[in-house]
Amino acid sequence: MTNHRLQQLSFLLLMLLASGASNAVAGAQQLQQPYEPPVMHFDAQGISLLDAIRITIENDPNVMLRDASVSLQQGVAQQFSGEFDVTFVGDFSYEYGQQELRESTKERERERRANLDEAITESEMFEQEARDLLAALQDARNSGSIDGIVDPVIKSQLLILDELIQQNINDPAARQELQNLREQIVNDNIDTTTAALSGLLEDLAENRLIRQQIGDVPKDELFNNGQMSLDFVKSFRNGIFIDPYVDFGFGGEDYRGKDRKEIDFGGKGIEDLYQFRIGFDVVVPLGRGLGRDATGASESAALVEVQASLLTLEHEWSISTLLTVLAYWDLRAAQESAEIAQRSVDLQVRLMEATRNLINAGDLAQAELSRVQASEARARARLEDSRRNLHQARVSLATAMGIGVTVEDDTLPIAGDPFPEEPAQQPLDDAMVDSLAQAALNLRRDLEAARTFEDAGRILSRGARLDQKPVIDVSAGTWAMALGETKLSEATDRWVGPSLSVGVRYEQPLGNNFFKGRYAQTQADLRQRQINAANLQRVITLGVIREARSVTDAIESLRQARASADAYQRVVASELQRFTAGDSSLIDTILTEDQQTVALLVLVRAHSEFARLVARLRFESGRLVSYSEDRSEITPETLTTIPVRREQ
Repeated sequence: MTNHRLQQLSFLLLMLLASGASNAVAGAQQLQQPYEPPVMHFDAQGISLLDAIRITIENDPNVMLRDASVSLQQGVAQQFSGEFDVTFVGDFSYEYGQQELRESTKERERERRANLDEAITESEMFEQEARDLLAALQDARNSGSIDGIVDPVIKSQLLILDELIQQNINDPAARQELQNLREQIVNDNIDTTTAALSGLLEDLAENRLIRQQIGDVPKDELFNNGQMSLDFVKSFRNGIFIDPYVDFGFGGEDYRGKDRKEIDFGGKGIEDLYQFRIGFDVVVPLGRGLGRDATGASESAALVEVQASLLTLEHEWSISTLLTVLAYWDLRAAQESAEIAQRSVDLQVRLMEATRNLINAGDLAQAELSRVQASEARARARLEDSRRNLHQARVSLATAMGIGVTVEDDTLPIAGDPFPEEPAQQPLDDAMVDSLAQAALNLRRDLEAARTFEDAGRILSRGARLDQKPVIDVSAGTWAMALGETKLSEATDRWVGPSLSVGVRYEQPLGNNFFKGRYAQTQADLRQRQINAANLQRVITLGVIREARSVTDAIESLRQARASADAYQRVVASELQRFTAGDSSLIDTILTEDQQTVALLVLVRAHSEFARLVARLRFESGRLVSYSEDRSEITPETLTTIPVRREQ
């Protein structure tokens, strides 16, 4: 790839924000594929520097790790924000139980049944007596006989009347009056006895029915109750807590084996109870937990640290880009060094051929052949060493790009772009270096991230300081209730309310060491973050100054190395011609060729060092990768040219 093509080629790293930061969000929500480094096959003409960086950004494990860190931090922020979610709480419970009755309860139930049995027996006896009396009274009315009457009062009354009737047998009027009185008494007693018998039969039937209904004495009792509650809990970032709720409960108990709950059916006589309650609770903190700085400190700090993590991710792109650029220029240097070593071997072969011709012509001693052979062996050893360095440089670039390799040679990259040329004039004066150093403090994403982390630490420290206050929570609640028995529908017929409650809760740990200790920790953490940011600012300034001075020296070194290489190249061509013509000694020719090789290798190293220092200066000044709003951009200029004042 020509230098002109390199200057025309540029790409925007929109994928970094689209697939980097957005993947950080999506990565927390879905399971990502396992990490597998890709294996690529490269063209023999080599890969461009921009393509190498693109592959690096897509596959560098360090970038992926930073991306995962962003996802992690976003998850932390989401976790803390969840503390202020509206929480629906539904709770339902039901209990059904059985247990043996107390002995006293059993005795009471046995006594009740015994009383009923006794009452039934007495009623049956009274029934028979009433029937006998009624029959005797009817016989006394019809036949006049009172022998069957066992009631002493009635019988004595009738005996007295019968005697009076006999005594007044000669007085028809008196006799008739006494007979009418006797008949009236008999009829009244018949009516009274009939009415009493009817009432007795009703009571007897009722007692028999009750006795039949209550059945045997219960041995066990059962109970059941249920509770259901629905709450919508919400904690606000100002510390206020609210809880609207709806509660429903029901319960009942009875003896086991009884179909109905009424006492006359053997039950306890306790109806099922249904209860509804609708209410609203609120808690307002007046001490600890009051205000967003106290309740939302963790969430606010986590959100700030998400931004810091994104900045750190962007800085990781710059680091990965720098490492790839350095590895790329090392590979370029290794390739050119291998080519120089190969040309040296080719030249030694030509020199060997010329030496043999001169020896055969008798113009050179046979002993000189060994000198040429030694020089050729040294050149071939240098070639093998350069090939080994070339292979290591290809592996290093593959490592920086985050790709995998196989035994196939084309899975290792070859650098296709040439070294950048040094500027015609020295662009870095003291004012420019100072400008770069000052601008770097605003451009470096790692420094911005450090300052953002410092802001997060300040938020946490302020929250920890506020947490040292005592707890003074004022709570209030209001509710309305509905109550009903037997059926659920009866519970909602009438609501009673509103009811009110008010409370104050105070809490103050003696010594308060927990919250004081946590505040001390956050203060120390904030101090560490401040030191880290300040030190990084210092290191960045020094780094820009160091690399700027090194670039200045590297430009001059490159110019001198090129002048030396050009001069040696002209000398070697003429020296070889002179040696072939017999006008120069073999040792001079060998020495000149070796010096040219060394000069060319020095030129390659100077070119490589210049390219590396330009990239390092770009990195230290925050201009290797340019950022604007939601875009990141890398162009050939940001990789191969010295930064100037007009760049933003």
